[in-house]
Amino acid sequence: DSTTTDPAVTNTGTVPCYIRATVTIADSGTGNGQTIQNFITMDALGANWTLASGSTWGARQATVYYTGGGEGGVLAPGGTTTPIFPGFTLNDTDGEVPLLQAANSGFDIIVTVQAVQTTADGKTITGPQSAFTQLMP
Repeated sequence: DSTTTDPAVTNTGTVPCYIRATVTIADSGTGNGQTIQNFITMDALGANWTLASGSTWGARQATVYYTGGGEGGVLAPGGTTTPIFPGFTLNDTDGEVPLLQAANSGFDIIVTVQAVQTTADGKTITGPQSAFTQLMP
């Protein structure tokens, strides 16, 4: 079974910013050692998003940076990113998904978003990863 979704970010602030998101697939168990991670396949990472070093798309947790916008990842006030991912597929080849649903009432895909300003006194910021490394280590 597949579903579409379009988690995107809108800058509701008054200054340009860089965006980082962490996508987490909540752990859910069947009682026999299976987790939702055994059954879920994330659709491709959306356009204008890039994986953080050490992250794997579709893993239980992945961190991504927005690289679109007019100036290498800068999201202007009032601007909206492209969707982080377009959807996911739940693969039930051995009948375990109903056990997951019965035991846990389903599962969650949690998207946590952070924003940082594009400038800071005494810092040379060259893009979204640089901004987060320097301003939110």
